[in-house]
Amino acid sequence: MFTGILSLAFNPAAWVAVGLAFFAGFSGGVFKGWADSRADQYQTEIIELRKASQKKDDIIRRDAERQLDDMQREAQLKERLDAILKGSADSCKLSSDDIERLRVLASDK
Repeated sequence: MFTGILSLAFNPAAWVAVGLAFFAGFSGGVFKGWADSRADQYQTEIIELRKASQKKDDIIRRDAERQLDDMQREAQLKERLDAILKGSADSCKLSSDDIERLRVLASDK
C-alpha cells in the first residue's frame, strides 16, 4: 500500500496531472469572477433594453391610435361623399327640354 502511494508521490506525470487540475480550477474561477464582475454592465444593458422596449410599445400604441383615427376620418369622408353624391344626383339629371335640345344639336351635324 505504501509503495503505491510513494510511487505516486515520486511520479512526475502525477504531479503534472495535479498541476493541470489546479490550473484548470483556478482559471475557471478567474473566468467566473470576471463574468460576475460584468454584472453591473449587464444590469445597465437590461435597463436600456427595457427603456427601448417601452419606447417601441409607445410607438406601436400611437401608430394604432393614428390608424384608428385615419379609419374614422375615412369613414366620415365617405359618408360626406355619399351625401354629396346623393344630393347632387338630382341636379345632374337632365330635364326633358335639355334632352330635346341635345337631340336637335346632334341631328344638325
